Amino acid sequence: MQQNPQKNRKPILAILVLLILTIIKINSTDTSVSATKTLENPTRTTFNFDLPELTTVSLGGTMLHKEPTDSTPRPTASTAKMILALMVREQKPFPENEPGEYLQITSTDMQFHEYCITNGGSCSFVEEGQWISVYDALTTILLISSNNLSDTIATWAFGSIETYTEYANHRLKEWGINHTHVADTSGFNPETTSTSEDLLKIGEKVLQDPVLNQIVHTVETQVAMVLSIANSNHLLLDNGAISIKTGWIGELSNHNLVAATKHLDEWIVVSLMNRPTRAAAAVEALTAIAQVKEQVITKEIIAQNQIVGQIETWWSEPVPILADQPLSIPDKGQTWQTRLELEDSTKGFPSGQIGNLILESNQDQNTQPLSIPVKIETEVKHPNSWQKLWHF
Repeated sequence: MQQNPQKNRKPILAILVLLILTIIKINSTDTSVSATKTLENPTRTTFNFDLPELTTVSLGGTMLHKEPTDSTPRPTASTAKMILALMVREQKPFPENEPGEYLQITSTDMQFHEYCITNGGSCSFVEEGQWISVYDALTTILLISSNNLSDTIATWAFGSIETYTEYANHRLKEWGINHTHVADTSGFNPETTSTSEDLLKIGEKVLQDPVLNQIVHTVETQVAMVLSIANSNHLLLDNGAISIKTGWIGELSNHNLVAATKHLDEWIVVSLMNRPTRAAAAVEALTAIAQVKEQVITKEIIAQNQIVGQIETWWSEPVPILADQPLSIPDKGQTWQTRLELEDSTKGFPSGQIGNLILESNQDQNTQPLSIPVKIETEVKHPNSWQKLWHF
């Protein structure tokens, strides 16, 4: 009796279809590798600074202590010359260890000098026709606080004092320095106002500029026309700190000061306003510095081989992700958000380094992210066909 060939083919076709579907399913089975962060966000110290009003302190760009946000801006006095120096550096840049361009003293500059003397400002000698480098002018302005040279260099760099003040006010806002108003070049005008927090941010920018940083570190030097000049804040110098800029226009401002020193290879910057005497400002700056050095220490926040996460798959047990090196940083009272950045996992992970742990400050956008390598000690392979079939 002859069999029906169509009937015999049906089981074979069914088996082939099932086999094809199985192969498709195996090949399309999800083999994704996910990394889960298990490290809690490291939370660090809360400080207890005993500092007077109108005092702001930072370390490495991180605010440690600042005045209330509703503080009323006060006359800057000559601390405004930090702003002038930054704007001139931006408008007329030149490399470190170079004098910059030269400007010639004109009859207008002589009028600036006469006005300064007549009104009892902080003046420096000038002579019509003489030449002075931008570096020497900035040195004279920052170290001996020359009001007349402030007007001279602003007029030279910007065309007029009015153009300078417009530029400076606009630029400060772009930098996020929102409570400072520039009404003149030197701060002799009490309508040039700021807060201690803003002055601190400006002082930090001065330190970031290599030319201005060099100038404020100068103890004594010689410049054209003025000859020998010295940084006169010896109370700070004798204690390893520098005076970025002082300011005083009598009782209108009392004594303002922005000072700095190094700690844990970062800058402590202190800003104080409205102190009764110059000595009091210096002593309080040194007190603030001492408190920072006492309370801010280096701490290990991640240990070597500490578990910071794990690799999870459906076909294997979780594999711990370990820190491949310790992380010690100055404890500045911040908290950190952590995340894992791993290499491409399409072929699995061999044992060893597989990426990085990234730490980003939750509180300070100026703080650069930190990164340490991470590793696994057990290889993570992709599943074989039998594992995929069993999963199916």
